[in-house]
Amino acid sequence: MFLITTADRRFWKIDRPVLFLGEWCRIFSQKHIWENLNCKVLPYHWDDRERLYSDYLYVKRVYEKALCELSGCLNKLHGTSYSYRYWRIVIGPWLLSFIGILYDRYLSIYSAAASGLVTGTIISKNDYWFFTPTDFGDFEDRFMSDPYNHYLYSRIIEFTGILPYERKAVPITEKPETLPERPEFSLRNMIKKAVIAISGIVPDSLKTIVFMSPGLDRMDQIAIQLALRQFPFLFTPEVKAPESALDFKKRKEISLTFYDDDFMKILNSLIPEQIPQSYIESYGYLREEALKKFPAKPSIIFTANAHYKNEGFKVWAASCAEEGSLLAGTQHGGFEGMGRWFSLEDHQRSIWDKYYSWGWDDPLEGKIKSLPAARLNRAKSLKGDKSGRILMVNTAFIRYSYYMQSMPVAMSGYNAYLKNIFSFIKLLGKDARQLLTVRLYPHDLSCDEKQRFADELPDIDCYRGKKSFYEQLSESRLLIGNNNGTTYLEAFAAGIPTVLFWDPAYWELRETAKPYFDELHRTGILHYTPESCAELVNNIYKDPVAWWAQDDVQKAKDRFCHRFARTSDGWLKEWRQELAALIPQRVPAW
Repeated sequence: MFLITTADRRFWKIDRPVLFLGEWCRIFSQKHIWENLNCKVLPYHWDDRERLYSDYLYVKRVYEKALCELSGCLNKLHGTSYSYRYWRIVIGPWLLSFIGILYDRYLSIYSAAASGLVTGTIISKNDYWFFTPTDFGDFEDRFMSDPYNHYLYSRIIEFTGILPYERKAVPITEKPETLPERPEFSLRNMIKKAVIAISGIVPDSLKTIVFMSPGLDRMDQIAIQLALRQFPFLFTPEVKAPESALDFKKRKEISLTFYDDDFMKILNSLIPEQIPQSYIESYGYLREEALKKFPAKPSIIFTANAHYKNEGFKVWAASCAEEGSLLAGTQHGGFEGMGRWFSLEDHQRSIWDKYYSWGWDDPLEGKIKSLPAARLNRAKSLKGDKSGRILMVNTAFIRYSYYMQSMPVAMSGYNAYLKNIFSFIKLLGKDARQLLTVRLYPHDLSCDEKQRFADELPDIDCYRGKKSFYEQLSESRLLIGNNNGTTYLEAFAAGIPTVLFWDPAYWELRETAKPYFDELHRTGILHYTPESCAELVNNIYKDPVAWWAQDDVQKAKDRFCHRFARTSDGWLKEWRQELAALIPQRVPAW
């Protein structure tokens, strides 16, 4: 059978039986083409969730080995002597993600070879440098796209030689789907640049605790910084390394020799090709500009999410940490502290000196401490509408695997997620269905979600527009959550009736979280089958507040919130006391 590894039909041969490497090859909008083929779809290795968890642990071990050796290479290349922690902060998000993504693609190719069905395939003939990302943000955009993933499959097939193939060069015109950027000369951007410029001339004595992308709204951000007697930093300086020609001589100096198996050999070969320009060609510029634009020698650097994509922040924060600055951070959204595994949470634990959760802790890791979730405080002012709509909020998954986390993975996981939702909606009574609005994820990510709903449930109101989630939540009598994310925590904080359902096989929990979810399940807030959830909604949708107000329901919700979504009217005082205690000589306690 001819092996198809991509949704790009220029690499297909359909005049013979075909084997699709995975469901990501079969875009829903092309269903009229692939559903009539003589074809099979290769079973996806990570549909076996225990294997996924085991492979997650393997990827973590490989990451530590790669980080150790790559740190030495980068120090030698740039004439520096930074610690592993420095390079973990700078390159960690990319390296950890890249290893997990590459290992998934590697396993798929080996599964295809093991099937004994493949008689040939087509790989990309394009030069590898075309696919080298400029920075982590560019890498994140690329790993959603078909050209980049086909490049990875192609390189693995070349390196292993386990499948017969032919090469084909095709023009790459597809651009990865990205979040829209605000116009450069918008009023907001002009204000932002002015504030950043003013921040640059503020004395360092007023920058002891620096907040960068702290996960707070502007007024809360101002309030906490003034309470700490700090100049209010409202925007993180933008230091973006320019795209440049690859320096092949420098990349050849990245010679990695660690390996315990064949995958690590491939990884060693691809890291010099794929490591972003920000860490090689543009690193010198990036470091110079970051140290110039960011505050000098703060005692504490506090963030919620600048440590992922903001390359300037990462280089600056890593440099400050080398000089003794304390790195502190707070969780950015739900799922942290809940999921059985979550690679991004692992990274935060490894780089932060202080990790402030929304309520949970870890007895084995003293650096984790609870603070009220200031982000959720905003939701407390929301009021639902007793005669309003029933709102369901969907999340999104790209067609390929990306971060390693206990959620649905790749297209087969997304298909299972949608199937569960369709089953639930079909079980709703006529009146409840007429009240239902499904809020789709803002970006389709090539999953054709709206078209899927139109084909499966044409009578359902699906929304993808400019209204915010808070606006729609305020217009609703009931929220239905179908994933273990952030939105239901916001509804909990607002006190708006909420019903949850998901398949626990795709949303594994860590042991410390299970008792809290068990209580939600016992009281009917959380359901593990669409049948059970639909039965409850059909019974309560006319007056969900009456059900929600029951004593056992409220106690379960409140206990859960205290653990995973704690809010407080006195959050500002709690935050100030905690952060001031880190530098008691600077800020007197209240």
